[in-house]
Amino acid sequence: MPEISRFYGIVIKIFYKKTNMMIKIKKIKTLKNFIIYFEFSDGTKNNIDFKPFIGEDQLTKPLSEPEYFFKVRIYENSRGIYWPNGYDCCPDFLSKFHNKQEIELLT
Repeated sequence: MPEISRFYGIVIKIFYKKTNMMIKIKKIKTLKNFIIYFEFSDGTKNNIDFKPFIGEDQLTKPLSEPEYFFKVRIYENSRGIYWPNGYDCCPDFLSKFHNKQEIELLT
């Protein structure tokens, strides 16, 4: 019985490592019209239109200026992007996010 338990423990550890890998951002490229191109560590590539995230509040309003929007950077640990004012997004959300237009094209 202990051998079986040990076997299942190994299988669980292998499964856990493969399914719960932390996604990291490998590359970003800021494009026109508030769109950012992303490449992620899991192989996902995505263009995200950030216009829907830009509002009138103090945190997101600066992003409406193209010069400021282009100041986006990747965190040192590759676990997100950020702007100088502290506005940030995590790669788990970004790698799965689809803009409404993209979803409409898929349906």
